[in-house]
Amino acid sequence: MKRALSLSFLALFLLLGVSSMAQDPPHSHEHDEANGAQANEMDPKAKIKLLLSAHCSFPTRDELLAVTDDVASILIELYEDPASIPSLRTRAIDALGWFQEDATANFFEQVLTRPETPERELHHAISAYNKAFGDLAVPTTVVFLNHSDVQLRLTAVDALGKNGGKAAQAVLLERQAREVDPVVSEKLQRAIRTPVLETPVAQ
Repeated sequence: MKRALSLSFLALFLLLGVSSMAQDPPHSHEHDEANGAQANEMDPKAKIKLLLSAHCSFPTRDELLAVTDDVASILIELYEDPASIPSLRTRAIDALGWFQEDATANFFEQVLTRPETPERELHHAISAYNKAFGDLAVPTTVVFLNHSDVQLRLTAVDALGKNGGKAAQAVLLERQAREVDPVVSEKLQRAIRTPVLETPVAQ
């Protein structure tokens, strides 16, 4: 009797095991390859969006260019997309600081002169514009160097001090003579003392 029960339990156990294996096939390299193939089928815009969406890292210029040569236009498209979340928009602005193209310069000019541009995006655009174009960005940046908002003035001073050339140093000196905020004055003094490397400008 006991032997018959044991055999019955063993048969039931084997039956359940076979059923489980049939429902949940083991992980395979073929499965991984299928997922990889699906990722490779993503269009360039989707790939760049994915790179910009990583929380713990920021893509390098080379990583973006490995997706497509047309990175700048895709970054601009992602920024202009109403569906893009704020963090993606600011990351697109930051990444555009690597691309010295006419379309990029026009983009920065538009973003920095639109009344509706959020303040957070203004800070990122001021820095990225000066990083990419040096003295070419000075005329637009001067508006923020003379802005009533202290934080925007600080960002403009930082951007001009790090990335501007002779024209940037000239406007910083001019602003220093008129600046009344002690924090901005101190930052101006440091920016003017810091040696500045000329940033190549795309022709």
